[in-house]
Amino acid sequence: MSLIRLSVFLSSTLMLCACAPLHDLLQQSAAPGAESPAQTPTEDELVEIARSMPTEKDIQERFLALPGMYRQICLAPELAPYFDKTPCLPSMATKAHVNDTTRITPVQAAAMRQAVSEIRELNDETRRLMIESGLEPYASHARHAASTLDPLVVTNQNALINGEITWGEYNRRRLELGNRPNPFASDNEANSAPTAPASAPVTRQP
Repeated sequence: MSLIRLSVFLSSTLMLCACAPLHDLLQQSAAPGAESPAQTPTEDELVEIARSMPTEKDIQERFLALPGMYRQICLAPELAPYFDKTPCLPSMATKAHVNDTTRITPVQAAAMRQAVSEIRELNDETRRLMIESGLEPYASHARHAASTLDPLVVTNQNALINGEITWGEYNRRRLELGNRPNPFASDNEANSAPTAPASAPVTRQP
């Protein structure tokens, strides 16, 4: 998969949800007090470990399966109070979305929490595969998204939930985050990367 296509999949809303999970996975190898294994793995054990690691094919299959999963979430009737006010993808925002001066209601907030939770689960599993595969640029992109993009998305979500900003402000911020350049592509690739269609996002930012 080209870096441009990877950027489309992962940035065009890494975005339905960015969440701050995967903390344990990201910190696992960096724990300062981690004890060394009692013994060095045997050659057979190393082979088995390698076989159990996600492959690029596993990641590609995940990419292909995710659009349908996301579409089900975006179209779920119980989540309509949320997705009636914000697009499934930031790039799909209309003038009505970005100019909405209303603030979130309790019913909308409940739907938003459910949407964020469901999309977080999909994102976490996708990133787990990318990180555990050890393949680049998948692993680096997943780590970067978790450490850099997620906190910004969560801040935006919390501001809406807490009534600090309007739906329009929330949607404009979603759009800004969705348009952030891909750090793993050249300037030309980042600037020319197309917007992902609604049927093809891999990680999303609700």
